[in-house]
Amino acid sequence: MKNTLPWLFSALLALFLYWGNSYYQTHCGCNAVNALPAVGATTLTATSTLAIADGSAFKGSFNDNLRFGRSNYEHGLPLSAGVTKVFGSTADYLKAHADRTLKITGFYNEAEKNTSIYPNLGLARANHIKAMLTGLGAPASQIATDAIMQNDLTFVNDTLSGGAMYSFSSLVTDNTRLTDIEKRLRANPIILYFATNASGLSLTDQQRKDFSDLLYYLDNKKGAKATSTGHTDNKGSIEKNTSLSAERAAFVRAYLAKNGVNAEQIVTAGKGSSVPRETNDTEEGRAKNRRVEVGIE
Repeated sequence: MKNTLPWLFSALLALFLYWGNSYYQTHCGCNAVNALPAVGATTLTATSTLAIADGSAFKGSFNDNLRFGRSNYEHGLPLSAGVTKVFGSTADYLKAHADRTLKITGFYNEAEKNTSIYPNLGLARANHIKAMLTGLGAPASQIATDAIMQNDLTFVNDTLSGGAMYSFSSLVTDNTRLTDIEKRLRANPIILYFATNASGLSLTDQQRKDFSDLLYYLDNKKGAKATSTGHTDNKGSIEKNTSLSAERAAFVRAYLAKNGVNAEQIVTAGKGSSVPRETNDTEEGRAKNRRVEVGIE
């Protein structure tokens, strides 16, 4: 019995130390860089820290970040004071350094539903962040956007922390692209169709690409403006159709503004049934006439 007591004591001590070390590592976050925080926990994930830097010239970081709901391109509110401060400092840095471009790359996965005007949800998130920075005074021409699809994105309670990464480079303006966009959209405005008495819309892949090009043009062409012009079929009175067409044009303007387009750069008009594209004698023709045309002024 005397010989077994030291062995038993040592075994119990080892077991206690092993359990204690495992518990500490699990609950203190020391080995949990990529772990998911439980509700109410303060442990940070790898994307929970906002970091925006231009080498040693500018560094902004905070142990919090933007958060996006699944299939949502608008970040959640409210923002913490630290996150707001980092984006404010970033906007100030861009204003003071006209030769620098900030590239925002948004993340998304293919399982998310894209409800934006952009080709994918990553671009929509990037442009939403861009709109926040321009709202703080950053020049739109100094902010580029891109997207990366990542199917291993981690959502906690259907919420993505971070949603984007940031990098700086020298300012470059693609004048050839601006010329091509202007020529194409002047000749072929983006046409959005509406059901009878409806103001909702859905976009094709080509229309999403066209809207991305339009935003690039508005951001990089000094003094540029877009037009949103509503039209109807000939069902109903002139007064009603004129009002309805104006409402549809305003709806598209608001829809574009929600997606990061500067509303002050969009001129609206309602033409009623005065400018039909097709005959109003058939349902097919009337459907083509219920539209909003978005182009370049």
